[in-house]
Amino acid sequence: MDGVNTVKAAYLFTDDIHPSLVVGDLNVHTLYPDPARNMLSAERRKGEQYFRVAGLRGFAIINEPEINTRTLDNINDRPSIID
Repeated sequence: MDGVNTVKAAYLFTDDIHPSLVVGDLNVHTLYPDPARNMLSAERRKGEQYFRVAGLRGFAIINEPEINTRTLDNINDRPSIID
């Protein structure tokens, strides 16, 4: 355990027959919003697990690539998207 609370991708992206929407600041690290970002391979692998399960269960991202949805409160913060 890395000291971070996590929710398994299978719990978020259910295979229910009814349409579903998953919304939240999940901190899923991916190059999708920022392709030039320098990421550790471990970060990328964790994020890819969520994208793989979501894709297999018919979920899709509706955010525009590289368009940040989180505004900065602190100039030291990195802009991001709400996953």
